[in-house]
Amino acid sequence: MMSFYDILELDCMKGTRLLAGKDNLIHPVQWIHIIYEKDISKWISKNILVCTDGMEFSNPEKDLMQILYQLHDANAAGLIVLIGLHINVISKRVIALAEELQIPLISMLDGNEARKMISEVGNACVRSQKNDIRSDILKKLLYFPQNDKTRAKYRKILFPNGEVYIPVCFEVDRDENTGNGRSAQWAQRHMFSLLRKESRVSVDKFLCYRENDFCATLIPSYETDTNILYEKMDSIRKEIFKKTGCTFSIGIGKAVSDIDQVMQGISQARAAVDSIHMCHKRDTVRMYEKMGIYRIFFSMSDDRQLKQISANILGHIPEEEESQSLLETLNCYILNGCNLTKTADELFIHRNTLKYRLNRIREILGEDPDDVNQNFRLQLAFKIRKYLEMKAQRA
Repeated sequence: MMSFYDILELDCMKGTRLLAGKDNLIHPVQWIHIIYEKDISKWISKNILVCTDGMEFSNPEKDLMQILYQLHDANAAGLIVLIGLHINVISKRVIALAEELQIPLISMLDGNEARKMISEVGNACVRSQKNDIRSDILKKLLYFPQNDKTRAKYRKILFPNGEVYIPVCFEVDRDENTGNGRSAQWAQRHMFSLLRKESRVSVDKFLCYRENDFCATLIPSYETDTNILYEKMDSIRKEIFKKTGCTFSIGIGKAVSDIDQVMQGISQARAAVDSIHMCHKRDTVRMYEKMGIYRIFFSMSDDRQLKQISANILGHIPEEEESQSLLETLNCYILNGCNLTKTADELFIHRNTLKYRLNRIREILGEDPDDVNQNFRLQLAFKIRKYLEMKAQRA
C-alpha cells in the first residue's frame, strides 16, 4: 500500500503545500475521497485520504477542525484542502490542530489541476494495490514452499518477458538516532523511493517486501557492470543519511532470471547484510560475490562442521568466567593486528596484564597468535563463532 510520502512524490502534487503532519507521512493510503460537507464520519475509514473544497461549509475554520477530529478517530490517512471559491485560507488554528493530531494536511489551489490530482492519486492507489499482490508473491517465495503450478503462475507475473532482477536487501542500523520505529520507517520510505527512481520502475511494478527493519527488493538489471551497481547503491546510502540521519547496511545478491532463483538471490543479499554486521561494521554496501570466506559459511547447510572446526581451535580454553576474558582478549588482539598497545587500550588493561593473558593463551592452545598461519586459524575460529551466534539470534 502507498504511503502519504509516496503520494507527495507524484507529479500531480507539485503545486501543493504540506502544512502539518510531516512526522506521519509513512501513514498508508488506500484510497482518496472528495467530500463537500463537514460530517464525514459515514464516508471515511482507516487509511482513506480526504480531499475537500468546503462547498457546504458554513464556517471553514470550525468545520475543518471538526473534519480533522473525525479523521483522527477513523485513523484516516490525511486531508487535502482545495483553496478557492469556498475556502480562502487555512487558519493557524487548523494547522496547529492537524500538527497536534499528526494528520498530514495539504493545501492546493482549486481548479483543473486539482481535479487532475484527484484522478491521478486514485489511479496510483489502484496501481499500488496491484503491487501489493506482487510483493505478497515475493514474501511467499521467501517463506513458503511452491509447487509446479504456483511456480508457473508466479513466473508469468514476474518474468513475462525474460526479465532479469538484482536482489537487494537492506537493514536499518539501529542506534539512539533511529528511535523506536517512526524514523526508521521514514528512512525506509526514502530508500524505496530512491531505489524506484534509480531502477526506473513505477510504483505498481516495484517489488519489495518489508519485515520490521529488514527489507528485500528485486530491481530490474540494466547494468552488467557490478561495480557500477555498487556505486549506485553506495550513492543511495549516502543520500539517505543526508535526508534522514539514518544509516543502512545494504547487501547485493547475484542476478536472477527465473522464479526458482529468487529465494537464493534474496538469501545471498541477506547474507551480505549479515556479513557486514559480523565484521562489526555498519553504513556499508557489500556484494555477495565479495564476501570472501563468509560465502562458505552461508553456503553450508550443516553447521556441525563449522562448530567442530571452531571447537578444535578454541575448545581447549575451559568454559569458565576467566576463560571468557581470555577469549575476549585473544579476539581483540587479533582484530588489532596483534598490536599490544592498541589491544591494551581497547580492553582498558595494563600491557603487562595483556602479556600475561597472551602467555596463558599460548600455554592452553599451544599456538602463537603472532605466527601468520596460526593467526589465520584463530581468525577463522572467531569468524565461525560470530556467524553461529548471529544465526542463533536470527532463528
